[in-house]
Amino acid sequence: MTGKHDDAVGSPDNERFAPAKVVLLAKNDEPQSPVLLEVRDLSVRIGYIHAVTGVSFIIREGEFFGVVGESGSGKSMTARAVIGLLPAGAVQEGEVLLRGENMAEVSARRMRELRGGS
Repeated sequence: MTGKHDDAVGSPDNERFAPAKVVLLAKNDEPQSPVLLEVRDLSVRIGYIHAVTGVSFIIREGEFFGVVGESGSGKSMTARAVIGLLPAGAVQEGEVLLRGENMAEVSARRMRELRGGS
């Protein structure tokens, strides 16, 4: 599992915000558990603000997973990108795969089903 976040929220010279860190809280005892969620090189930009930059991680079935960081570090924007609920005007790059299914390629109806809607 890898996790990185090289850019903080705000202008490029703004060092006020610390980047979010991806943390595996508890690993499943089964080493070859199927991959539940894979995020590859996820980036989110809103205007000139780089809210998330280059985040990658894998969550296998049975694992507990957390994202920690200071206010404004990109935790919520990462979660919103994973579930496909970014604000208007946000630009997402990278891949989000749920059980191997690319979330960028699913229909709006399928996305509602995955979120638990009808």
